[in-house]
Amino acid sequence: MFCLPEEAVYVIASFGMYVVIHQRACRGDGDDLKKAYDVACLVNALVAVGVGVVSVVLNGDVLFTGVFNSNKSQPLVVFLLTHSLGHLLYDLYHGLTWRPVVLPHHLVSIFGILASLLYARGGLVIVVDGIITELGYLFLLIYYHYHSTSVYGIVLLFYGALRLLLVAWSSSVLTQCLGDSTISPSLQIITVLAQCGIVIVAFHFLYRHCVNFMRLARGKSHPLASTAQPSASVLKLES
Repeated sequence: MFCLPEEAVYVIASFGMYVVIHQRACRGDGDDLKKAYDVACLVNALVAVGVGVVSVVLNGDVLFTGVFNSNKSQPLVVFLLTHSLGHLLYDLYHGLTWRPVVLPHHLVSIFGILASLLYARGGLVIVVDGIITELGYLFLLIYYHYHSTSVYGIVLLFYGALRLLLVAWSSSVLTQCLGDSTISPSLQIITVLAQCGIVIVAFHFLYRHCVNFMRLARGKSHPLASTAQPSASVLKLES
């Protein structure tokens, strides 16, 4: 009897959950499409940060010495990888239709997750990447609640600090990866490309927010054209 691998079941379940969220929140117009997108992103961020922090605490002893241990020894890591993959596959719909700015991040992340699942190693790296990235998204929610330029400036300071933390973390990851003789050359190449890609995309988002902040400070409150939602009524969130 054919049986799907455990990871495939998790991915399908995650994808299905976000499709259900989309169907319940969206009835077809622009505002509902944005609502569905925001709800899905919020759920993903809370899962990535909440479960991710628990996973990091449980695996804290290997954080800076053994992040390339087997994923099979870290069940929560496997759950987070597959959950994130399901969300990314669902969210490709938005990237391919009206929000192309997310495509580079999504493609790099999907590539990295698939490689981690294929090699069954390095999942903890992606979990920490996700925590840092999604914390930035949650910080931005503070600005979008108060919608104040001064609050936006403060939020960007924390947002930028998280980007610097990502650079420090990526440096540790690359040091461990290149210094571990048990890691295959192909996985080393993938890790270097994926971490460099994540850092570049992260700073691209930071640059966009800094530009947007300067526009707001000059009184131009409308969003950048490439980040506008379909109804063009509210500034878009960027992770």
